[in-house]
Amino acid sequence: MLEIERRTQKTWNKYWSLKEIFKSNLPTFIKTKVMDTCLLPSLTYGCQTWKFSTIATNKINTCQRGLERSMLKIKKLDKIRHTKIRETTKATNALTYAQKLKWKWAGHIARLTDQRWTSRVTRWTGPPGKRRPGRPPSRWEDDIKRTAGTNWRLVAQDRDKWKSLEEACTQKGVFY
Repeated sequence: MLEIERRTQKTWNKYWSLKEIFKSNLPTFIKTKVMDTCLLPSLTYGCQTWKFSTIATNKINTCQRGLERSMLKIKKLDKIRHTKIRETTKATNALTYAQKLKWKWAGHIARLTDQRWTSRVTRWTGPPGKRRPGRPPSRWEDDIKRTAGTNWRLVAQDRDKWKSLEEACTQKGVFY
């Protein structure tokens, strides 16, 4: 959660460093191009390791919507829906982009054959012993299991099947 807040702050800093572009009278498609090439990677840097909880997805969506409103010089008081703004900007959805990156990274890790630390950390089940009462916290792998099933590492070995699941997962918005 702290990492997502840090990334949104870095993205806003980058936005204001490019304010000559975003606050100018340039056409919207040019501003969107700059947004997709400069701000989107800044916002989603390291997203392959994030858990997409409801709070995390809201933070990502809120940041992108704020950037788009500021770019178009629209205030919240104008009461313009985000779907109308997205139709105008035609910007890449940051949440979908982040989920695709995570999905690709999970497939890459599942196909590793040697014992790198990334694959060992992914397979680690946690410390032994009793866990605290209540609902267990969501883990990185839970997002993947929701779409590909519990044996997602075996499914990822077939690249074509993995790719088709990626498209199904991001279109339906299965990640939370």
